[in-house]
Amino acid sequence: MQPTRTWILLADGAQVRLLRNLGPGKGLEEMSPGIVEVPHPPSREIDSDKPGRVQDRVGPGRHAMEPHIEPHEKQKKDFARQLAESINKADNKGRFDRLIVAAPPKVLGEIRQKLSKGAHAKVLRELDKDLIGSDHKQLAKQFADDLLL
Repeated sequence: MQPTRTWILLADGAQVRLLRNLGPGKGLEEMSPGIVEVPHPPSREIDSDKPGRVQDRVGPGRHAMEPHIEPHEKQKKDFARQLAESINKADNKGRFDRLIVAAPPKVLGEIRQKLSKGAHAKVLRELDKDLIGSDHKQLAKQFADDLLL
């Protein structure tokens, strides 16, 4: 019988760390080479162009259009979407049996929205915490009850 494969996804808005557990007593194993970071330049560098201008419906007034979402927040949303897509692909290939996701509330919400029904059904636990910088001892303690470490 094959062991239950549990993936643990730790993320914030710009970094991801993926671990796995292959059954009771097997501990945690890093799947990625530590923390993988996606560069997020400051908003002033992302959106350096002047905003577009619009004409008022009535009168001669013109004003700048404000973006609907701040560029930095958009990057975080895109990052969360990409993570969810990667998890969905791994689920389609049958690479894990259960999933634990730990991320700050906004990022967790974005990931949750983009997970497929199949991947979402495998979610064992969600934590609205940033655990990306936690060491193995802290993570083992955090997930001991879920994984029977």
